[in-house]
Amino acid sequence: NPPRAREGALATVKMAAPKRKLSNGQREASGKRGASGRPAAQEAAGGSAGERPGNQFVEGSIVRIKMENFLTYDSCEIFPGANLNMIVGANGTGKSSIVCAICLGLAGKTSFIGRGDKVGLYVKRGYNKGYIELELYRRPRNLIVSREISVLNNQSVWQINEEHATQKMVEEQTSALNIQVGNLCQFLPQEKVGEFAKMSKIELLEATEKSVGPPEMYKFHSDLKNYREKEKELENTCKEKSAALEKMKQRNERNEQDVQRYYERQRHLDKIKMLERKRPWVEYEVARQEHEEVKGVRDQLKQELKVLKEAQAPMTRKIQAVERQCREQEAKTKEKGTEMKKIIQECKQKQDYLERKDKEVEEVQQRLRMKNDEEIDRQKRISNTKKMIEDLQNELNATMNYDHVQPEIEQISSALRKVQQDKGAVDSEKIDLRREKENLEKEKKNVMANIKRLEDMMHIKEASLRNRFKDTYNAVLWLRQNRNRFRGHIYEPIMLELNMKDSRNAKYIENHIPMNDMRAFVCVNMDDMGVFLSEVSTSTHFYR
Repeated sequence: NPPRAREGALATVKMAAPKRKLSNGQREASGKRGASGRPAAQEAAGGSAGERPGNQFVEGSIVRIKMENFLTYDSCEIFPGANLNMIVGANGTGKSSIVCAICLGLAGKTSFIGRGDKVGLYVKRGYNKGYIELELYRRPRNLIVSREISVLNNQSVWQINEEHATQKMVEEQTSALNIQVGNLCQFLPQEKVGEFAKMSKIELLEATEKSVGPPEMYKFHSDLKNYREKEKELENTCKEKSAALEKMKQRNERNEQDVQRYYERQRHLDKIKMLERKRPWVEYEVARQEHEEVKGVRDQLKQELKVLKEAQAPMTRKIQAVERQCREQEAKTKEKGTEMKKIIQECKQKQDYLERKDKEVEEVQQRLRMKNDEEIDRQKRISNTKKMIEDLQNELNATMNYDHVQPEIEQISSALRKVQQDKGAVDSEKIDLRREKENLEKEKKNVMANIKRLEDMMHIKEASLRNRFKDTYNAVLWLRQNRNRFRGHIYEPIMLELNMKDSRNAKYIENHIPMNDMRAFVCVNMDDMGVFLSEVSTSTHFYR
């Protein structure tokens, strides 16, 4: 059953209170109607509904309401007056039922009433069908709309002036009479009072225009609002385009200066191109003159070179002999270099011997300084020997007697070769020592870089541990300060101890080892574990 009907002010009943059931005599009396559709007694007394003297009905006014098996009524027919109509009665007597009949009879939706959502719920309980008939005043002939409601399928059968019709046809007829049951300013059920109170001023104005104004008023109002919006948009567009035009003018003024600079630049570029075309010829002339000069110098130097080669032929042979000795020494040096590479490779694998290598570097540097001093002495001796050779050569030229000078020359040459051999050996040893020093320094730098990298990585790990697990980080700091209190070694969390050669593989370790294991401490001694847990839980409030 739909909720209890409200007390409304939409129609006045011409009887004191409509009875829900009429007697047979009453039904016969009410069934006899005149040509106007009103009861015969009223028609005889006052004529038809449209022809009574002083009648003030307007088109669309409700002249008659008939209900059968509808909500609280078995059969009831109501004849509203032309002016204000009021329905007065106790609760449950069917006042709101009349309101529902008006709405549903004029093709209104159940949502307009705000009660039952299915039209079949408005049929009186115990009946399969209900019937509503409304007569509306219209010239030249009144409009009679009837609706038969079926409970089984919630369907309705419509008739207009006793001819079959559809709901859409009924809506068209009511719209032609400016009847709007969905407009709260024209039809206000009790359940919709809250919605009416929440309507804004704009919504009330629009509803009022639809209710009392001509049909085109609301359309004109809507068009006016749309035109105002378009006017605002056009004004904004005009302002934007005016601002854009002003900016373009300013930009055009700036561009004019740029264009002038551009044309001036083009003139300079044309001049540069012309000079660039002349440049090769000038360069060619300069180059040709330089070529002639260099060619003359080259010929002169060729002659001088030829003379010098002839004068230096004996010395050239000696140099060639020394070069052969140098090649032999270089071969030996390569062998020594190979051995040194092996030694250096072994040294790289032994980073723990860094301090010892530093001491060796210092010793090598000391020997190098000694060798440098020896080399300086040898250079002095060689210089003295060369001076001696020159003096002897001068004496030889003065005496022009080669018989007694030849042994001395051979002796000096032998001494000179020995000195050169010693020099070559010292140079080789010096080069080897220098290479060894450079390799050791490189190795030292690599070791220091690795140490720094490991320290940076440890700082990053500690920062990550501090951010994610503050208590674990505090426990690590406490352990580092109190290692002397334990018998065995206690390892810090795995995430600090574990280092990957390839950082790209770290994510696989992190995915396979649980995070609780990654931040766990490992104790070698069982007693140490008890002491550690007790102290750390007291100090850091981490272990419980």
